[in-house]
Amino acid sequence: MPTRTGYKPGVPCWVDLASTDLTASVAFYEALFGWRATFDAYGDAGVYGRFTQGGKLVAGIGPTFAPDRPSAWNTYFATGDAESTAEKVKEAGGRVAVGPVQVFDECAMAAFEDPAGASFLVWEPVRHHGAQLVDEPVALCWSELACRDPEEARTFYGEVFGWSARSLTGPGWGDRAEWLLDGRPVAGLRAMNEAPSPPGRRMPSPGGAGSSEERVAGPPGGTPSLPEGGTPSGPDRGAPSSPDAPHWLAVFAVADCEATALLAERCGGAIVSPPRDLPAGRHAVLTDARGAVFGVMAPSPPGGAWPALPPSGESGPPLNGQVTPRG
Repeated sequence: MPTRTGYKPGVPCWVDLASTDLTASVAFYEALFGWRATFDAYGDAGVYGRFTQGGKLVAGIGPTFAPDRPSAWNTYFATGDAESTAEKVKEAGGRVAVGPVQVFDECAMAAFEDPAGASFLVWEPVRHHGAQLVDEPVALCWSELACRDPEEARTFYGEVFGWSARSLTGPGWGDRAEWLLDGRPVAGLRAMNEAPSPPGRRMPSPGGAGSSEERVAGPPGGTPSLPEGGTPSGPDRGAPSSPDAPHWLAVFAVADCEATALLAERCGGAIVSPPRDLPAGRHAVLTDARGAVFGVMAPSPPGGAWPALPPSGESGPPLNGQVTPRG
């Protein structure tokens, strides 16, 4: 399992969980994925934890800003300049929800919403460069935007990150595309044109909350940009988003999609979208014991997983062979 040491700007580089119950969340992911969690205390800035697999960083975890905010998985994209990215977000019609803020000697980060309301974050590394393990079992293998206006998304993310989009054709892909950076796939795009979830199986709010301030965990140090007391404010704060709201989905690689889905249920989670076949492999959408939504994927060999993250262009290793990129 080679260690990633850097990411090109515009590439997904980190995910973290904003949790309403850190103890319950840690127990869930330790049982489901075998992760181990360690926490650091940062005084008034609170606590922030890191999940590891085999001693390598795979994800973060921290408390939500207020106890009434639902749990959420947050997706971060690498940037070389968080301030510049924030300006591009505003110019492209998005909203700056938090920051940019300096997080001690770890990174600079900022939280945004795209024009449709999907939350995402950027990470300008200092000491912490992001996940050390990707494209391996129980590590991040893909990030996918679900939205109702793919053309609007193509324009927005193209202006912010320089991405282009390529439709995925052929049986099984449905209405999906992949985001390309320098000609290589870095993330996915799915049109939310399916019928609403049936009663009793409705998808919880992706991440649960209606705004980035409500959802973001982030390494400690991000809270100074919020109102006094660390809780969000504003006319649209506090209203939960629709169950079918636009969102970024973090997808983790697993060896057996069915077994993982059943184990998630036994651990207190739920199956939002049952395992189904895609050309890339067997895929399901789940919630954890606190309602945070995430995806799992059992790649179909050979090279059947989501396209791998591209090399960092820094000191990171080449693609590790767990998946094979297209393009």
